Amino acid sequence: MTSAAKSMFVFGIYLLSLSMSCLFWPNTVIELIGIGEPGDASVFIRFSGMMALFLAIYYFAAARKDQSEFMWWTVYTRPLVFAFCALFVLTGVFPKVAIFVGIFDMVTAGWTYFALRAQAGA
Repeated sequence: MTSAAKSMFVFGIYLLSLSMSCLFWPNTVIELIGIGEPGDASVFIRFSGMMALFLAIYYFAAARKDQSEFMWWTVYTRPLVFAFCALFVLTGVFPKVAIFVGIFDMVTAGWTYFALRAQAGA
């Protein structure tokens, strides 16, 4: 498995963990990130968990097949998670802890970017 594929696999594990948390413990997720009262948004959180599960499957498949084109797409889109999280934190929609979600996306997107560049140069 290439380094870029490993980065995608690791991100897939993150998405799988996030999805399972949202699907099975939505109220805990709501409390941890402070986006409402437990029970109020559990349907939305579960729906988000389902979408994260589907994304995790895409990331695992891309890693397994070493789909560099898909990997490049994620390099350009994952930093947008940080941008949106930062915007939501700055406008008071999300608590400050939510910025860590965006930071993780930025770091792993950077890992994928540098791995793909090294792969292209090899």
